[in-house]
Amino acid sequence: MRINDDPSTANWQWLAAHSVAPNGRIDVIWYDTRGSGNVNVAQLYYAYSWDAGVTWSANVPVTPPFNTSVGYPQQSKIGDYSTIRSDESGRRCGVCRDIQRRAGRVLHPCLSRLQRERDLRT
Repeated sequence: MRINDDPSTANWQWLAAHSVAPNGRIDVIWYDTRGSGNVNVAQLYYAYSWDAGVTWSANVPVTPPFNTSVGYPQQSKIGDYSTIRSDESGRRCGVCRDIQRRAGRVLHPCLSRLQRERDLRT
């Protein structure tokens, strides 16, 4: 199954996480370098599926670009601190490490309050 809609094979996508809402919608987040073309500059991306993963929404960046090498060499990776929680209301929260500020902080970008759940079906 392919969720990433980036036509380029030169960009990196990694550290994906998924969650399933009680109503069956699958939500997925991952880090992606497509916006920068630079392996050290990524964004958190999001996509969803209403049909058990047969088709997927367009990929949407949900964070500003960030430098994945912040903290190096003391912290040689951004960590595996990404997850997502889904609910029926259409509110989805991703959780990723806030490496732009301090290594111990956590960033909680709320992914969607822009459209009601029924609007996401179209």
